[in-house]
Amino acid sequence: MEVVKSNFKDLLPEITKDIEESCFISIDCEFTGICSERNIMPFDSSREYYEKQLKTSKGFIIVQLGLTMFKKDPEDDLPKLKSYNIYAFPSQRTATFTCQAESLTFLGNKGFDFTKLFTNGVSYCTSAEEEKLRQNMKERQEQRMEQLKKRISPEEQDFSSKMYINVPENEKFFIIEAREQIQRVVDKKLLEASFEKVSAFQRKLLYELIEQDFYNKVSTSTRNLENNKKALIVIIKRTSEDEMRLENDRIRDDERNLIDAIGLRLIMKEISASKKLIIGHNCLLDIMYITNQCFQELPEDYDSFKKLIHEIFPNIMDTKFMANSEKFKDIFSSSVLNDVYERLLKKPFNKVDVKWEDEYNTYSLETPKEHEAGYDSFLTGYCFLILLNHLKVPLASKFEKSKELSIFLNRIALQRILNPYIYLTGNEPVPNRAHVFFIKFPHTWMGSDIHDHFKNYGPIQIAWVDNATAFISLINKENSSCVIKTIGKVPGFEIKSFADYQNETERMQKKRKKDETSDQESNSRADSQPKQKHVETQIDIFESNNWTKSHYHPLIYMALILLLFICMQLFINP
Repeated sequence: MEVVKSNFKDLLPEITKDIEESCFISIDCEFTGICSERNIMPFDSSREYYEKQLKTSKGFIIVQLGLTMFKKDPEDDLPKLKSYNIYAFPSQRTATFTCQAESLTFLGNKGFDFTKLFTNGVSYCTSAEEEKLRQNMKERQEQRMEQLKKRISPEEQDFSSKMYINVPENEKFFIIEAREQIQRVVDKKLLEASFEKVSAFQRKLLYELIEQDFYNKVSTSTRNLENNKKALIVIIKRTSEDEMRLENDRIRDDERNLIDAIGLRLIMKEISASKKLIIGHNCLLDIMYITNQCFQELPEDYDSFKKLIHEIFPNIMDTKFMANSEKFKDIFSSSVLNDVYERLLKKPFNKVDVKWEDEYNTYSLETPKEHEAGYDSFLTGYCFLILLNHLKVPLASKFEKSKELSIFLNRIALQRILNPYIYLTGNEPVPNRAHVFFIKFPHTWMGSDIHDHFKNYGPIQIAWVDNATAFISLINKENSSCVIKTIGKVPGFEIKSFADYQNETERMQKKRKKDETSDQESNSRADSQPKQKHVETQIDIFESNNWTKSHYHPLIYMALILLLFICMQLFINP
């Protein structure tokens, strides 16, 4: 089922009910860009992987969120499900985000509707932004209530001492016409006076006109027009009952507008509060982006990140991690989502029949919609359903207490590294990198030259950094201790252990950070005293000029005498 801004409020109760009734929820996201994995090295730890992903993912946002709720039908044993495909786009006028051309082109080629995204996407906000939105709404309502009390029980006002704007010559005709229109409303010859295309200044003049000439005779309100424009409406003075009725309507509008502004966060808060099992496929970025957009900014510290994610989503499983695990790695030759699904259709697995709760809003495995977030969330959940069936874990189980699933719980798959997962509630294995070396070499070298240079130590793996640097991993790890001492020395070739490389990198990063902090402090001090510095410079120049005027250098005297002598000679001998 497609969810956009125009139907979000109506569907929100239904989505909330589906979350509550679900046994597990599968997710998938589409983004404006993805992190570059070029800076990921096979020998990185999970901590280093997260830190690099965090650094390169800043600014990208979710533009489509897919949710599929899997339920147990009480009438039969068939799993029942419902999918939602939600377009997500920030509504704040000052919101900015980063785009990656390759990612947007990819989505466009898959039929992504960018017009729908920009014009009808569901907004989102963090917890801090939600609190601010609610506080602003409360303050507006309190201000309106104070004004309402004054209108319902007006006191005699003396405006003689109040300073009003002098109406400019070019606005006098506008005010004359406005006074005539409002007077016709007072005389009940006109139901309402509507002022649509007025500037902020003209609106101010109108309010002052009403206060001076029509106090306690008319009531005002605003009416929404197209393109976020508003019209000022003036009608005959409302009764106290009418005023309260109008205020209640405004409060309801405030609540509806607040729902629009909070948007996606309302759904994710429900999912978080439910503590339901979340299923994703290769879902680190999904979890990171959802947290960053709907809860709070991601911490730089890795341990703080794991703690935060576990607090928000206490039960997560990743089907990519499951496919790569010791239990299944000999069965799955590829852990790409579609490849996992294709393999699950064969022995030793058995297909699971499902039924859609909403027969008019379904996805079909026969007509795939790859890279539509709703479909991919369905496919991810369906793969998990088959794995559940294979492991003989009932759908209505408490998954977090299942012995069969304990080896998969709260482990998120990573790519391109030797220990490829994050364990949210425990410690990942610490990679032994004693057999890894960082090398620099002439840019003319090929892979064969590097292999030849290391041939005395057995076969190697090369992880290229660029055309003149790489990481080398020895297959025969027992030869690691003698490499640096015995490897051949040639011009342009340098080698260091991974530990030395890492220590040097950390020192450089700390120095760079210290230098940046120092530069910022210097700039801050300079910015705080710009005028004083300018004055001092002027004073120095002025004092220098005074010194020159009063203490002419001997060379200047000689030059003046010579110039005078030449002028006299020209005068005498023209």
